[in-house]
Amino acid sequence: MSADKLAKRYAKALFDDAQAKGILEAVNNDMKLINQAIDDSKELKVFLKNPIIRSTQKIAVLKKVFEEKISADSFSLILLLIEKGREAYTKEVASFFNRIYNDFHEILEVTITTALPLDKATEESIKQVIYSKVGEKTLIVKSVIDTKIIGGFLVDLGNKVYDASVRNKLSNIANKLIYN
Repeated sequence: MSADKLAKRYAKALFDDAQAKGILEAVNNDMKLINQAIDDSKELKVFLKNPIIRSTQKIAVLKKVFEEKISADSFSLILLLIEKGREAYTKEVASFFNRIYNDFHEILEVTITTALPLDKATEESIKQVIYSKVGEKTLIVKSVIDTKIIGGFLVDLGNKVYDASVRNKLSNIANKLIYN
């Protein structure tokens, strides 16, 4: 089974259970915390994927890391993943849970990448353009600075990327010169 299918199944089961119990917000926050912890710690990522480390050792370590910070239901998911030998997919499950949650609540996470920090007026005008394209969804905007794009901006809508960067325009010009 592919990692995506596996992660979707576990995430969907957790979502349905959390929704039935009325703890959807808490579990969503737990999955964000788990996702962020794995993103922030290369050691944790390697630890979860290491097949040599025994499941009892993984449980002991993850209890210290997460048990007091997340709900019992979320921690039960981690234990289930370890029991099934699928702890390497913990981050993917957490990510898919957040996607399912966002889709359910019509939330769209948008990343705007610029070479320099945006002023409020420019950020608002970009948001208005995005609103006009996506409709009534709630936007969560994250700004990222990347000097490699030289100028302009990139808007990542999750499944679509709008690239209005100077780097992209220069690349297009170079391709036209080379191939024409």
